[in-house]
Amino acid sequence: ALAAAWQAFGARLGGLIIDNLLYGALLAVFAVPGIIMIFAGGKDCADKIDAANGADVTCSSSDLNGGLIAAGIGLLVLGLIVVAVIYLRALGRTGQTWGRKIVGVKVVRQQGDAPIGVGIALARTLLEQVLGQLCFLNYLWMLWDKDNQTWHDKIVNTVVVKA
Repeated sequence: ALAAAWQAFGARLGGLIIDNLLYGALLAVFAVPGIIMIFAGGKDCADKIDAANGADVTCSSSDLNGGLIAAGIGLLVLGLIVVAVIYLRALGRTGQTWGRKIVGVKVVRQQGDAPIGVGIALARTLLEQVLGQLCFLNYLWMLWDKDNQTWHDKIVNTVVVKA
């Protein structure tokens, strides 16, 4: 039983790592140009500070390109929304994100093996982030739980199964 739990843990961890890499790459398509735009919008201010050689310099609003900075922030926000929609839609409708599909697992309702829906996918993902930040034990809990559930799975009544 412990060997099976470790195997399930490994599959979940692998799926998480692959998801972070793939969805992170998608986010980078938006984030890299967004960050470049933000820095470009403040270039005149940065040049003024560099020219002062460390002396206190106040940048005026004319030293900043507000439109370019706003466009960069907008691109970052758009990227976060696009990635979140793609991730949550896949998790809610099929139980499989890109990483989970690659490693061969899916998230389903605890009773009935049905897709969890986008609402539960959102709740599960938020709980995973919060509980994972508060206590790493959340992720390890599945190793000794009879249904291989983490805390966020228990709260929203989901399980991770082989696809």
